[in-house]
Amino acid sequence: LNRVKKASERNVLNKEEGNRKEMMRFPQELNKNREARWTTDAAFAAFGLDMEGPNIWPGATQPQLYGGLLLVRNGPQWRTMTATIYEVLAKDPYIITDKHSAATKKRRPGRFEEHRHDQSISSIASKVLDNYVQTISMDTGTWVKPPFGVSRFRN
Repeated sequence: LNRVKKASERNVLNKEEGNRKEMMRFPQELNKNREARWTTDAAFAAFGLDMEGPNIWPGATQPQLYGGLLLVRNGPQWRTMTATIYEVLAKDPYIITDKHSAATKKRRPGRFEEHRHDQSISSIASKVLDNYVQTISMDTGTWVKPPFGVSRFRN
C-alpha cells in the first residue's frame, strides 16, 4: 500500500483518468483530532502500519477523516477502498469494536482516547490508498470546514 503524500505533492486538479481522485473527504480539526488519538494499535497493524519507533506512519499524526462525510464517485478507487476494508476486516474482524481499546490505552496512556470503529478504518484506508481530495492543507494547517454538520450524541 502506498504511503500518504503531503498535500503539496498531490495534484488534485489533474483530470487524467489515472490521477483523478474519486472521493472528497473532510478531516476533523487539525490540532485536536489526530488519527492516533481515535484509532487502536490493532487497526493500524491490520493495515500493516507502524505505530512505534522512528518509522511511525505519517497519517497517524494527521487529522482523522469524518466517517459519515464523504462524497464518492462510484468508480474503481471506491471499489478498491471497499475491497481493502473487507480484506483488513478479514484479518481481524474485531478492529471495528472496542476489543482492542484497553490494550491501546495501556500502551499509549494519555495519547489514545477511544476507538472510532468504522470511521477509523475508512479514514486509514483513504489515506493509505490516497484516493481522496484533501480539504485541508497539511503544510499550512488551513482547514476547510465541511459544508455539512456532524455531531455525536451520547446518552
